[in-house]
Amino acid sequence: MAAKTFLRQECAMGIVPVEILSGDAGPLFRMTQGVPVYREAGLSRETIARMLGCAETDLAETPPQVVSTGVHRLIVELARFETISALEPDQA
Repeated sequence: MAAKTFLRQECAMGIVPVEILSGDAGPLFRMTQGVPVYREAGLSRETIARMLGCAETDLAETPPQVVSTGVHRLIVELARFETISALEPDQA
């Protein structure tokens, strides 16, 4: 990595420093994240399967969680890696 450029981005968690590194493969953007906060998703397996467009049996037994480092994301573990390419999520 060669030259570094620093900038700041304002988002939901406040002002976030962003470092831009230049390298052979092009720019690499590295940003600081907030400390992760985890909570239960509060959604049934049936609802999550419907949202993802898959069968309930495609979901792993691990309970889904909402994780945030400034922006909330629903994290769902699938039972098999191959399920990813078969998902038909409800974009609405």
